[in-house]
Amino acid sequence: MPFTIGQTFDSTYPPEAAEWCMNNNAYIEEADGSFVIKAVLPPTEEELAAQALAEARAQSSTILMARMQADMVQTG
Repeated sequence: MPFTIGQTFDSTYPPEAAEWCMNNNAYIEEADGSFVIKAVLPPTEEELAAQALAEARAQSSTILMARMQADMVQTG
């Protein structure tokens, strides 16, 4: 059975619909006793920027900790 974004199921949905969603960047949302297939929206520019900043901070912290440990070993 083919599935599509926006497709609605009454009271229950087939497991194949969930599998289709997993393979097609979609999800199933309950709405007033029925279920609707919805597309996963791409991240916004703000979300992408926040993720990049968090990754840069994590990398910076890792480098800083490694340098501090190296300094401690050298100064013993």
